[in-house]
Amino acid sequence: MRNLLLPIFLILSISSSLFGQNTFTSTCGYSLTVYIKPDSITLGSINGGGGYSYGVRFHYDIVVNGTSNCGSNLYTFQVVIKCLLPGNSQGNYSLPKNLVNSSGTLFANNNQQAHLSNGIAYGSATPRNFACNEIFVTVEGPGISGTQIQKIIPGALPIELISFDATANQNQVDLSWMTGSEKNNDFFTIERTVDGIVYEEVTKIEGQGNSSSKTSYEYTDARPLSGISYYRLKQTDYNGESEVFEVKSVNIERGELVSNVYPNPTAFNKTTVFIAQTNANVTVNVRNILGQILFSKEVDSKSHDVYEEIELTESGQIFVVEIVKDKDIIARHKVLKN
Repeated sequence: MRNLLLPIFLILSISSSLFGQNTFTSTCGYSLTVYIKPDSITLGSINGGGGYSYGVRFHYDIVVNGTSNCGSNLYTFQVVIKCLLPGNSQGNYSLPKNLVNSSGTLFANNNQQAHLSNGIAYGSATPRNFACNEIFVTVEGPGISGTQIQKIIPGALPIELISFDATANQNQVDLSWMTGSEKNNDFFTIERTVDGIVYEEVTKIEGQGNSSSKTSYEYTDARPLSGISYYRLKQTDYNGESEVFEVKSVNIERGELVSNVYPNPTAFNKTTVFIAQTNANVTVNVRNILGQILFSKEVDSKSHDVYEEIELTESGQIFVVEIVKDKDIIARHKVLKN
């Protein structure tokens, strides 16, 4: 018989700076982080008294760091999303209990009853206009003892996020997101991690401030981490408050040697050459269109990845970057200067 452990309860506002981010640390050698983002409410049939059944559709990402040494499945993994409707109705949802990284979208209609609010029609129901402002995450599993945290910050969401995607594109990661509306939105921050706990900043992108129309954003991480890493989108208001959205996983597979040049094309007289760690040092050559060497340097790629900034000061628009190892050209990149 398994040991009965006290469950963990985390109570968070979806408009808080954590935005449904919950981290659990087990004594069995692993930690578990779950991200919850409600995005719509689906209404069911209306009864004679003007009430209706509803369920909340939400996105989740689960990041597991480490391996459990005393069981590979959780006993309980449940989410309750509470909406400020008459009667304080709420929906209950079960997440996957196996201790592996996963993500997805869930919807469950638990026949919760509430009454129509003035000015809100069936097709426009969202967590924002129904003020779904509390998320309860319950976890019971190997090595997890009981604790309770409560953080509630009322107020409308500063942005309505329609989508956020991170896609591996050869040796880069393409990131894109779309908002349906923005309120006092100062800027976005792209962050990444390898363990789901410690994040580093990749870039900041200025927001629209206030907008009621759809806005698309794009950014390319030309210096991604090797292997599996995780990206998340963070939004910051003019008053400094922030919220974090769901996490996307990306896998960058690199062989013995992978190189890249960015930005390319470049509007400046310089660009950066990336060389993944290999088993020997390499030489970087830059040639003009006539084949003349303009720059040559041996770099230490044997002990770590290399990011070498090079100057393109000669007049012209086309340059060639060569990566040479043991007198053999193992990679060649054409660089365009606008």
